[in-house]
Amino acid sequence: MTARRSTARRAAPPAPETMEEPLNSRTGWLAAVNEQKPPKPTTIPTADLAAVSQLDLARYNRERRAWHQNLGPFKTPSLRRVLEDLDLVVESNSEVRQRIRPAVAVSGQANLGKTTAVVSYGQDLHRRRVAELGDRTATGDERVPVCYIRLTGQTHPRTLNEMLCMFYGLPGTNRQTAPVLARRAQDAIARCETEVVILDDVHFVQPTHAAGQAVNNHLKHLAETLPCTFVYAGIDLDRSSALLGGDTPAGAQTRRRWTLVPMEPWHQSDSDWSREWRRLLSGIEQNLVLGSAWPGMLHRDLPEYLWARSAGVIGSLMTLIHRGCHLAVTTREEALNRDILERVRLDYAAEHTRKDRTSS
Repeated sequence: MTARRSTARRAAPPAPETMEEPLNSRTGWLAAVNEQKPPKPTTIPTADLAAVSQLDLARYNRERRAWHQNLGPFKTPSLRRVLEDLDLVVESNSEVRQRIRPAVAVSGQANLGKTTAVVSYGQDLHRRRVAELGDRTATGDERVPVCYIRLTGQTHPRTLNEMLCMFYGLPGTNRQTAPVLARRAQDAIARCETEVVILDDVHFVQPTHAAGQAVNNHLKHLAETLPCTFVYAGIDLDRSSALLGGDTPAGAQTRRRWTLVPMEPWHQSDSDWSREWRRLLSGIEQNLVLGSAWPGMLHRDLPEYLWARSAGVIGSLMTLIHRGCHLAVTTREEALNRDILERVRLDYAAEHTRKDRTSS
């Protein structure tokens, strides 16, 4: 008796490993903007896996591991509101002349998806502008509607200028003074017709410290001299000196120029939380590639459990899902259930919150 032929397509050989460019470089940003998401792998029923060769099975598992680790983004109510608010501010600024464009700051707890929100919005805006205006500017340069920078705890005015220059791939940045770097960055932004500068992890800037105060002042200078909308993202900016700027004239000016967009966590007290939570789980469930999965595996059978594990924090939930999928594959369970998910350890905050709830 011959073995039944697998219903799966043969997994493609893995591509050679390449060093991925970071988003805070023009080449990395453009690669991400233009990247075509691979199609969802074909699900092989668990009963058919025995007929798949070891090599093809290893390739199949690698393919779906990559798929599960890059699910989303899923449009939660909070993400939808943030994207709408970002678009309102940016588009309202798009034709502003002769005055400073108000900035927008996305603020919230850690792991709620702030970076996902600003990156998703920036990439969508980039594609829209290139479709509307073409990929070349009036000067013949490549159009780069959005610049993305991640700040660090060591950011100074010179390093910020250097990061801007490095994003545009300008040579010789490590040998030039801060004013020269600033002029080169401003020239690149103008030539590439950049409309939005995204500064992520802005909570690292602490204006109560000398270096942070200098960066804060420099950001205001850039906002006053560049025809761009600055989009900031960071942890709890509404409670940090990064946004408030202290009880100073500069702080008061910043608070008048920044529009705060909160990235809210889900709360079980929200009137529609159960319906929206189940809708999210249903969307995730439909994207999983597991041979023994069934309709309702997440949104019908595990909604309360998944809430208890993640406290409604999207980052913790997605970590639970993709680690659970990895275990489901390696154990050949090929489905998600409480037994599998109980073996997954999450971030400290999620585990600590769960422990507090179960002990109270």
